[in-house]
Amino acid sequence: MSVGSTVRLVLGWAFAALGVLNLSMGVAGGGYLLFHVVLLVTAVALMGFGRIRRQPGRIAWLAAGAVPLLGLVLSTLPAIDAGCCLRDRPGRHGFPFTMYASGRVDAVLLVSDLVFWSSVGFLVLTALTLLRPPLSPPAATNPTHAEGRATEVPAPRDESVGGLP
Repeated sequence: MSVGSTVRLVLGWAFAALGVLNLSMGVAGGGYLLFHVVLLVTAVALMGFGRIRRQPGRIAWLAAGAVPLLGLVLSTLPAIDAGCCLRDRPGRHGFPFTMYASGRVDAVLLVSDLVFWSSVGFLVLTALTLLRPPLSPPAATNPTHAEGRATEVPAPRDESVGGLP
């Protein structure tokens, strides 16, 4: 559990640093702006996920796994008319970055797109977890404090004071 928390916090701080650094260097607009805003929002969600007192359900996990896969596949199918890069190459594919153009796959941009769609999937997981009703605490079968047993008749004799008058 501590390894998962450590990885979550390290990723959160790394995403926050990347998002703030890139946004502070200038806003290019379009897909770049969306990418860095998603990084920042994901950073906040990653760092605060441990404070959520609910567990993700099966539907949340399935949706969180499906979003990156569907996003990556659907963004590579049609040609994206983005004004960001590789204007000289027809048939560009990918969102927010052009990861495939004219028979060439750019591995760095492919990883960037995968990070983007995985972040969106994590945000879906977080939203569905927040929408899930909280777990009810288990009912106490044997109270541990004497206040709950003080009104019992006859009075229990198992208290540490031995039933002082």
